[in-house]
Amino acid sequence: MRFRCKVCGQDLVEQESLGSCSYCGCMESTDWSCPDGHYICESCRTARPEDLIQRTCAATNMVDPIALAGLLMKHPSFHAYGDEHHSLAAPVILAVLKNREVPGISGEQIRDAIERIKGIPVSVCGTRGDCGAAASAGAVLSILKKATPISNGERTEALRATAQTLMLIAEHGGPRCCKQAVFDTIRTTWDLLPIELHLEELPLHACDFAGKLKDCKTTRCPYFG
Repeated sequence: MRFRCKVCGQDLVEQESLGSCSYCGCMESTDWSCPDGHYICESCRTARPEDLIQRTCAATNMVDPIALAGLLMKHPSFHAYGDEHHSLAAPVILAVLKNREVPGISGEQIRDAIERIKGIPVSVCGTRGDCGAAASAGAVLSILKKATPISNGERTEALRATAQTLMLIAEHGGPRCCKQAVFDTIRTTWDLLPIELHLEELPLHACDFAGKLKDCKTTRCPYFG
């Protein structure tokens, strides 16, 4: 019998051990172990994307939003392409800011970020020139700046965040790639966060999905290889 790790793809080793969930951190007894220590508890294994994002962002101690988004996109509930990617970038960024001890970031705001983006249909990038992932950029700035429809500068900053993210996605061209859109959203939003946060520039990560997706842009993508 052969099983593969859902996180890294390595063959699991049959041995009794105590596994710490890579998503929510809970401990469970398991008969199979990943050589790199990955484990997914039963609750996270069967969770819907929305619930998984919330569980993970509430429990994680990660401080790199690209790495956290990559971990979540490796979960079986995330398909190669789909609207589950829309609600990912905003809560991931807020969770990382919370872990970096940025004042005022709460679990309620992370849940709010998911709710604000939820419901944007799949494939809108091609049918109406929009992107659900890019909307996450505006959601983060709106939450941090407490923007409303009648705000002045705060509303402008939220609109600019989404617009700049859409421009970056458009400049990369080619067919849709939800992974690339999430990475673009995180990087653009990070650069637009309030300067008083004193955040260093994010490193450019290599995409773990490179070459594995049907329409992968390979060397045309900045995250390839």
